[in-house]
Amino acid sequence: MKKMIFNAFSDQRFELTNYLAAKCDTILAVDEISEKYDPVCSVDIDIQETENKIREIEKEVLGDNNIRFREDYEGLVEKLDGVCCCCAIEYFGKDMFKPGEKYDIDELIFKRRVIDNFRPMFIYMLQMLENLGYVKITGNELEIIRSADDVQSPCEYVNSFNEEQKKFMPYVELLMTCAKSYDEVFRGKKAGNSVLYPEGKYELTNNVEASLPLTTNRYLNEEVLARITAYISKAKKEGKVLRILEIGAGTGDLTYRLLPLIDDMDDVIYTFTDIGQSFVSSAEYDANEAGRRYMKFAKLDICDDIEKQGFYKNSFDIVLGYDVIQASPDIAKCLENINDLLVPDGLFMQIQSHGGNYIDNLVYGLAPGWWNFTFDPMRGRKITMTDDEWLTALKNNGFCNLFALPHSEYHSNCAIYISKCSKTEDISERVYISISKEARRRKISSVGSELQYDFVKIFNTSEIEKYISDKADYTEDEIMFSDMPILSSGFEARFDISPEEAKVISIIEEIISKNGITLDDEFIGIGLDSLSILLVISRVNETFGTDISVSDAYDCRYVKDLVKKLDGATIKESDNDEEENFEIDKNIDDLFNML
Repeated sequence: MKKMIFNAFSDQRFELTNYLAAKCDTILAVDEISEKYDPVCSVDIDIQETENKIREIEKEVLGDNNIRFREDYEGLVEKLDGVCCCCAIEYFGKDMFKPGEKYDIDELIFKRRVIDNFRPMFIYMLQMLENLGYVKITGNELEIIRSADDVQSPCEYVNSFNEEQKKFMPYVELLMTCAKSYDEVFRGKKAGNSVLYPEGKYELTNNVEASLPLTTNRYLNEEVLARITAYISKAKKEGKVLRILEIGAGTGDLTYRLLPLIDDMDDVIYTFTDIGQSFVSSAEYDANEAGRRYMKFAKLDICDDIEKQGFYKNSFDIVLGYDVIQASPDIAKCLENINDLLVPDGLFMQIQSHGGNYIDNLVYGLAPGWWNFTFDPMRGRKITMTDDEWLTALKNNGFCNLFALPHSEYHSNCAIYISKCSKTEDISERVYISISKEARRRKISSVGSELQYDFVKIFNTSEIEKYISDKADYTEDEIMFSDMPILSSGFEARFDISPEEAKVISIIEEIISKNGITLDDEFIGIGLDSLSILLVISRVNETFGTDISVSDAYDCRYVKDLVKKLDGATIKESDNDEEENFEIDKNIDDLFNML
């Protein structure tokens, strides 16, 4: 007797497979090819040998671009530093700046009720004022060196901008908007995300960025890296599947540059990941709409244990990153994990920005995770690293054949780093990447039945149906569970709930692209991050006409806690303006293409 079992060693199927192993002569275990242990790189390329082609791609994209960086505008950086100084002093208060006065920094932080998340930003602002000559920091002691009586308010100071400098006023206005909320954000009374991304929408920052002169090579380097990746992908070995992982993919700036270049390739699996569930859910929706069946999606914190997050060593041929690991608290740990994820000779390619001004930190410092770099011994006071620092970090953490762009003829404030994983790996008798699946396979193999294995490219209905039709030697009753195992969804808990409860659950499920949410689920457990919570609150308020605040939402631990907030929420007045309602819906659709 023989049986074909799909996903035979999963949590849901293993006991069945174990039972059948004692009854059958032959078992054929079918799984997705990404589960297969294959420590041999799918691309055969030498970075140094392809240097000429990489230079050619760079030249095609960058050409004779004459991007003016902030430093190229006369007096601009000094003006931006000046308005940052005005905003900081306005927050601290001029009364504090009495020459000779001394303060204990910890005591100052305690008196101002600064929460731990924003302690690094508070100290950064003091360090900025030290560099500008207003204070002196010795250990934990702050000494006032200069009076701030002559410092103008931010609104007054910007009147001194000349016409060319005024091109950057939208960014300055964003800074001033952020600065007005420093006290509430630092004390935990307002979410920093809610200032930068009101109601979870990106309109504010996107509109500001679109209105500014181009002062960075980042967007051109997106195209450079996308083309280099596509070129390297074409070197895929015959009969192999190319496995690409993008970490910290966010809104997909690099992703959507690259995908059109590899859409027509066969045997590619592109895994889109981010630490934020909202980004992952949005990208998955877009991929389904576009019919990109070769894509997979997962939440991944590259600084955390990869196996606990469902990822395994020697799983990918290429790992991509775009201004991502500098936001981690430990670059060395991130590089170690990336090295583990890559097969020997696999490629790690990333874009990393350099430099940065005070204004960037005083604006985006309100975003979660921005200050993680302050915990990294490799960096200290600055979030970015120089070319030499990056190359040293890569070399010290298992990468070789280092290659950096742009070349010397191009002025740039960001770079592309291409490196090869230098580890070696013994090719053992393993079949599965997953340690638990491999252990189960070995256990079944010891029972005595003949155990065969096969793998399909993408584990979905159409691929499985085609696979079954091609396996004409198996009859219908010999095929067991020709689908992916369904996790317990907790759907039973949704009976006998109120319409309001059902609506709240439906909103959450739509935003995080996950079904089976219950009232007893924890926000963290179901993958709601700070940004997706903003989106949930925005949708709940629109649906019920309430004005639940973000801080109220952050007080909630379970889904049922959010439902309870509806009882005491104030009902917002509505003018029934159809155009306004349409615009709200349109904005949300445009932002995430999923709401």
